[in-house]
Amino acid sequence: MTTFRGQSLKVKASAPIGQAWQDQLPTELAALAPEIPETAKLGEVITMIKNIGPIVMTGDGLLLLREVQLSGKKAASGWDFANGTRLAIGELLGGS
Repeated sequence: MTTFRGQSLKVKASAPIGQAWQDQLPTELAALAPEIPETAKLGEVITMIKNIGPIVMTGDGLLLLREVQLSGKKAASGWDFANGTRLAIGELLGGS
């Protein structure tokens, strides 16, 4: 659970992305790991994977949001959420 633009956002399905998880990921996800910007902040949207969803910086590394549910809305794929809310790279989840 986190927040997005002042509303509760429940992460219903996600996948860790990055070197530490490389051998545990399906091939299609292992290839998606982006470079982490040196200035990445917790909760920052690092990139978007077309037709899949946003990748967000967490305290444990990068996390691909596969399915989320915004307060008062139906659950949506990460990609539909990003498109529907016009989520931007660099935007912060979690209260900032």
